[in-house]
Amino acid sequence: MSANLFSSDWYQIAELKPRLRRHVTVNAHRYRGRRWYVLEDHVTGQVRRLSPQSYLIVGLMNGERTIDRLWELSSQRLGEEMPTHEEMLQLLASLYQANLVGMDTSGDISELFERGKEAERTRWMAKLKSPLSIKIPLLDPERFLVATQKYVKPLFSTIALLIWCAMVIGMLFMVGQHWDELTSNVIDRVLAADNLLLLWFVYPIIKLLHELGHAYCVKRGGGEVHELGIMLLVLLPMPYVDASSTNAFASKKQRILVGSAGIIIELFIAAVAMFVWVNSEPGLIKSIAYNVIFIAGLSTIMVNGNPLLRFDGYYILADCIEIPNLGQRSNQYWGWLTKRFMFGVSGLTSPAYDRREALWLFFYGFASYIYRMFLMVTIVLFVAQKYFFVGIVLAIWALVGTLIVPNFKLLKKAWQDSDIRTGRRSPSVMIPVTACIVLLLLCVMPLPLTTTVEGVVQMGEQRRVLAEENCFVEKLHKPSGAIVHKGDLLISCTNPQLRKEQVVLQQQFIETSAERQGVWNDPVQLKIYDDQLSRLISELKENETRLTSLHLYAQADGIWSLRNPADLPGMFIRRGDLIGHVITDQNVSILGMVPETDIELVREKSETVVALQTSDLNTELTPQSWFVFPAATKEAVSGILTETAGGTIITDPSSTAETPQALRRYFIVALEFEHFPTVYVEERIHLKFEHPPEAVIYRLYRIVRRTFLEYFSV
Repeated sequence: MSANLFSSDWYQIAELKPRLRRHVTVNAHRYRGRRWYVLEDHVTGQVRRLSPQSYLIVGLMNGERTIDRLWELSSQRLGEEMPTHEEMLQLLASLYQANLVGMDTSGDISELFERGKEAERTRWMAKLKSPLSIKIPLLDPERFLVATQKYVKPLFSTIALLIWCAMVIGMLFMVGQHWDELTSNVIDRVLAADNLLLLWFVYPIIKLLHELGHAYCVKRGGGEVHELGIMLLVLLPMPYVDASSTNAFASKKQRILVGSAGIIIELFIAAVAMFVWVNSEPGLIKSIAYNVIFIAGLSTIMVNGNPLLRFDGYYILADCIEIPNLGQRSNQYWGWLTKRFMFGVSGLTSPAYDRREALWLFFYGFASYIYRMFLMVTIVLFVAQKYFFVGIVLAIWALVGTLIVPNFKLLKKAWQDSDIRTGRRSPSVMIPVTACIVLLLLCVMPLPLTTTVEGVVQMGEQRRVLAEENCFVEKLHKPSGAIVHKGDLLISCTNPQLRKEQVVLQQQFIETSAERQGVWNDPVQLKIYDDQLSRLISELKENETRLTSLHLYAQADGIWSLRNPADLPGMFIRRGDLIGHVITDQNVSILGMVPETDIELVREKSETVVALQTSDLNTELTPQSWFVFPAATKEAVSGILTETAGGTIITDPSSTAETPQALRRYFIVALEFEHFPTVYVEERIHLKFEHPPEAVIYRLYRIVRRTFLEYFSV
């Protein structure tokens, strides 16, 4: 209940006698164990979902009771949950504007009419200010859907479901196989001038099929669709249908199916396009298929299928968790939290009915806001990389529509809200204090600042120990870190196949020698046996050499360095595998790769530098000295640092160079150590550059500057 019970406009509508129109039906739904009510107009398709408190008021309307009498009766029955005058006005205005409630003509309905018009103007202004969705209604598709419904009936069969599953699973496998080719140079491929023309033709067709999927699912559930129009999504026309009559469906599964229909259609289209793209030659068909994959795949993940935006995924989530009006109620819940804890307003009823619902409303409101900001920035950067000035205009539009205007309205509402004025803490105090705290946190309070990159161990002088045969490790004779001398036995291995071949060769030699004794007087046979014996002797010597090579010896004096020694006994190793190193020079260098965007901070503002071994992250090691190479490069100092080996450096899939090439430019930093404990050659090392503490505002500035340098080179 709101703190301000009465309204100065109440007298204008107090004597009106509302009633539900005859063509409006009421459907009862249950959400999380609570009963809700849905009003459905079968003429216009308008649907309104009401809470039990709101429905109690509507249920009292009989065309004879005045609004003032309705308020008195509802107040008596609802007790502490009684509505205020303002809440009654808003409810009646919304129902009247939707043509769900009629009024006797003897009273003054101008107040309700004006409130309905004001709500309509507010919705239109919100659409104009949002760069993500502007809806333009065009026509009523109901007759077309009724006439063609029988032709799409087979699409709702079990066979159709199995075909869909097979196609989508096949698409996922092909996406994995062709990932590099699909994602290479996406921005230039998608935003090229000739490709944009294809997008303008392909996108509306895909979205029309998407919306028809919703519409036919609504018809299958017994609902009606009375509005088809165009939504401008980042100025790109996208068809839409009004499937709001789905809210009247009593079955949760039916509502979820309607919400999922468009995604199901798009995934099937993307699967077909994927098969075409993989099996077609370069040309127009392949380009169209790629655009279809991009639209039906990416938009499903980032927009339609994402519950944090008010599209299909949102309605699916709301039905799955049984929280109707999830977005609106999460905003109301955040408003309630602000009034209660920031301004100290008491006596307000929480929009959440229980603790679990409160958690959903809290986290959904926060996550959806963050994701909208993320999507806005992503779209702006995506467009601006190809068309800079268009991206700037889009950024200004989005900034004004999603940040400046909404926040200005919130501040204005906080100053004018009657509930807040009755709180223990005045907005004239709390708003400036909150602003000062935010400014202090952003601009004054210093926070720790570090830059963390990955590096790799490089030794001054070393001898590699390689496996000379395929074998199983039998025994380690020297532990890792031990001092060894040239000729020391390091590892013994075994190869059962080689030993078996040795026994067979020895037996063949004995048998051949015995047979030779029986033909001593036949020169021709002697020659044959002598040749066989020579071959067997050669094979025996070669096999003995291979058996000897199963024992690995130190080739120089130094320190025996072995990676993961505990895992080696019993392990199968292949010929040429690197087993370890004999380090003859204990000086250790670590080569790290610093992104080009971070080099200024590392080079000019590093107070201390420490290294942390992957094998021991708790011990910080300080280098004797360190320096930065003067020129940036794309060549990785080691494949250990690339993403294919578990590192952070993303390689360029189009590179044909022998050494790994990074997708972006890096500066190489070298750290020198005199003594480095238990080092493994080419071990991945974490390098931490510690900088002077600084406020958040400077970091934000650096991020913006880095973004402009990285994406626009300005």
